[in-house]
Amino acid sequence: MQLNRRHVLFGLGGTLTSGVAARAWLGGGTGARRAPTRGRGSWTTFGSVALLGWNRRHHDTANVASHHPEGPFSDDGLVNPHGIWSETILVGVEVHNGLQRPLLFSPGQFRLRVGSDGPTVTAYAAERRPGGIPPDSTLTTWVSFLAPKGSDDLSVEFADPDAADVLSLRLGRATAVGVAS
Repeated sequence: MQLNRRHVLFGLGGTLTSGVAARAWLGGGTGARRAPTRGRGSWTTFGSVALLGWNRRHHDTANVASHHPEGPFSDDGLVNPHGIWSETILVGVEVHNGLQRPLLFSPGQFRLRVGSDGPTVTAYAAERRPGGIPPDSTLTTWVSFLAPKGSDDLSVEFADPDAADVLSLRLGRATAVGVAS
């Protein structure tokens, strides 16, 4: 078969048409969706999440129950409202929204896992209330959890609503968290 001008033009036209169709189908046109930008830490479907540091401290309202033979309650009211969960784990986090639209965020998306297969604990307190994170911006905040005294094997889990599984971030050695308490 001999290649002539007509075959070349049909070939080029077909290639160009295929490229335009593929670009339109994959969303590469003007105003198309792009991959989210990433900040530091672990990648998510919307950007990234990073642990900035964490520390533990004795919970202010905790008290040793052995001084009260009647248990954690006394005539004066509640002595240790949290029972054995007498420590506060304060975690500094950074959430980067790399999308071109606002991202709904709640501190409740973070949970503390006690032990490798132990329970998860919902946030006890947080610096920020649920709300939106503007497009292409980074939120730096803290979340605190109650934990049993001396618990070693701790990780923070983040629930990304568009991911199939939670993101698990193991807490290493405690470091200072630059937040006011």
